[in-house]
Amino acid sequence: MEGWFTFSDDADVDEIRAEMRGPDNALLSEAVWRVEMSWRAPIQSQCTIMNVKFAPASPAKLSFGEHVEITYDYVAEEVGGIRIQSLPFAGGKMNQSYGCNPSPVYNGRGTGTAFFTVRDSGGRGSVAVGIDEFRLIVTSEDWKTKIAEIPFAVDFVFAEEDSAGDESPVLPSQGAPRIGEAFPRLEFQATDGRPVSTSDLLGRVVLVDFWATWCGPCRKEIPTLVSVYREHRDEGFEILGISLDKDRTALEKYTRDQEMSWPQYYDGQGWENAISTRFGITGIPASYLIDRGGKLRYADLRGAQLAAAVRNLIAEQR
Repeated sequence: MEGWFTFSDDADVDEIRAEMRGPDNALLSEAVWRVEMSWRAPIQSQCTIMNVKFAPASPAKLSFGEHVEITYDYVAEEVGGIRIQSLPFAGGKMNQSYGCNPSPVYNGRGTGTAFFTVRDSGGRGSVAVGIDEFRLIVTSEDWKTKIAEIPFAVDFVFAEEDSAGDESPVLPSQGAPRIGEAFPRLEFQATDGRPVSTSDLLGRVVLVDFWATWCGPCRKEIPTLVSVYREHRDEGFEILGISLDKDRTALEKYTRDQEMSWPQYYDGQGWENAISTRFGITGIPASYLIDRGGKLRYADLRGAQLAAAVRNLIAEQR
């Protein structure tokens, strides 16, 4: 069961704490947490580091709000975001520090007061940044959960799902695939008119890439994708682009200019894109790397990690 919870408020935040409990009110022993935040500020992100604290005696507890420093260059108003994916709690360290690539969210929400500090890379001091949205995503294999909405900066508890099945506080992942499972079939007509079906791509390594021309981190990753595609396409590698663009002309010009010759899905609906909605995509870039047998093996790899994973999957026996 996966669920996520959103905070939007103007309160100062020093720490957020969460617990995940089963029907017997006992803390669950294993859970995977993902933290996402987005903000709007008159600056452009370059690097992000966040500290996340794991309570050692209570493996299903998460707290964070330790010092977070984000380095920026002053450019223009930009919307940024960060994601943090934890290791399972069992046997984990008490404190983990994560370096995260900014991932724009563009949700247009109101701005609250940030609980982290921002320093520009030119040494010109700190900048006040407001949180647009804080979201905690929890995955547990053991229990169905729901989340009771409570104010910013106050403890909240994941409780058992009630018998009526009222899951209104939970926003599920809408079919997001899991590592190691068969990837759901995709069928669409690409922007160049060719029909695409993942069923026809069995025996090939496939990257499903959610992106948009207006997404800075997506554009930054394009040279890697082009390079990996050129190197491995004749060895059994394919990319399927899922564009969240609304402007078809901009999409076609960009893919042509960047020599992105792989198929692109486009329906002009932006964040309401039919395929991204189906997979519960809430931030881009996002990607799934599928092996020759049609199983999902990796998610959200970039740069050298993506290139290495593609090489490894290409080398595997059919």
